[in-house]
Amino acid sequence: MTETTTRIRWEEDAEADEFIGYIGTLPAYMFLICDDGEPEWLLTSRLPDDEGERCWRAPHPDQLKAEAERWLEEFVSSLGAVFPEEERPHQTLIEALGVSEEASDAIKAQLAEDFKRIRAAETSAPRAGEKE
Repeated sequence: MTETTTRIRWEEDAEADEFIGYIGTLPAYMFLICDDGEPEWLLTSRLPDDEGERCWRAPHPDQLKAEAERWLEEFVSSLGAVFPEEERPHQTLIEALGVSEEASDAIKAQLAEDFKRIRAAETSAPRAGEKE
């Protein structure tokens, strides 16, 4: 069963007693809620700003899903971005960050040019031990 909270797509694995949380179109999961045999459910996060994994416990998975939303919002704001007031489920991370399609295209074009320039510099520069 797949369920979407505000910004996280949750897939339930009933056999393993887990809820797996995905962000936007990223293929890797960023959140995991599991019943690890303790009295409370466990939420872990794999967000890039965490040193290791962040953990939290609560009696019910829905409470942890709300906490995961808060962690995601905290992470996004650490990048200097905010989620728009109007919530749109199943949006890409670029959409969630509020980057326009024109700006996204411009960023991609600039990155492609930068990559070409770097590759050209790498191929024309002498390698270690070579003479110019």
